[in-house]
Amino acid sequence: MLGRDRPRRQIKPPGSYKDFVAFSFNMAESIDEQEPTSFCEAVNCDEAPQWNGAMKEELESLYKNHAWELVEKPIDKKIVGCKWIFKKKDRIRSKARFIEKGFIQRQGIDFNEVFSPIVKHSSI
Repeated sequence: MLGRDRPRRQIKPPGSYKDFVAFSFNMAESIDEQEPTSFCEAVNCDEAPQWNGAMKEELESLYKNHAWELVEKPIDKKIVGCKWIFKKKDRIRSKARFIEKGFIQRQGIDFNEVFSPIVKHSSI
């Protein structure tokens, strides 16, 4: 009997795959519901003291590391806006990040150099 003459086995997808996907989507939705999407939601929700503490910790870290300096706004330049990002870590700790909306800038017009605080081999 040759290999081509053997009966082929039927390949079936795992039975629990659909249940796993449904479970993952439900968990993702429940996690997203707990995290505020804006500053207003963070300060007006039931967990406002935790989010305020996380924002204070982030601002103290930026100040301590001299992340920026206050300067006069040039007349012919646009100001890059900022935004708060909120995440729950391990369902206990609240984490807030203060980020800039750099997507409105254009290379060569608004900036000439790129700064990356974390370097990964894949991003080079």
